[in-house]
Amino acid sequence: MSALASEDVLVRAAPERRRPRLIAVADAPGRHLANGPFALLVLGLLAIGMVGHLLLQTTIMEQSLALEELEGRSTALYQQEALLNAELEQRSAAPSLAAEAGRLGMVANPYATYVVIPSGEIRGVNHPVTGTEMPVMSGVVPAAGAGQ
Repeated sequence: MSALASEDVLVRAAPERRRPRLIAVADAPGRHLANGPFALLVLGLLAIGMVGHLLLQTTIMEQSLALEELEGRSTALYQQEALLNAELEQRSAAPSLAAEAGRLGMVANPYATYVVIPSGEIRGVNHPVTGTEMPVMSGVVPAAGAGQ
């Protein structure tokens, strides 16, 4: 046998290596998603998101308007409270109380009589008053020369 023939036998005797078959990814069967359903899914999610956003914005605006109205009412009530407190302070002042007592027919008594609470003892002398004893306090000022 010749040397050429022996090499030929050796080459043929070696097992043939199988190369893996290459397949294009885009052409792989069953591996791609249909474009129509995917687009519908994306559009559906987008529509749901937009409707949700619209509802959220509407709710926020309604609550904002309600809050603005309540703040306006709160401001008006604070102003009314301030006016009522000023009127209360004015009516609680001594000159206002004395004038109101005079309108009700009450007169100032310079002869004070006190009752001691625990014992019930009366201190001071009881004098009837006519209303002319303290003309400045009662609001009744006698005519000039009437006291002489």
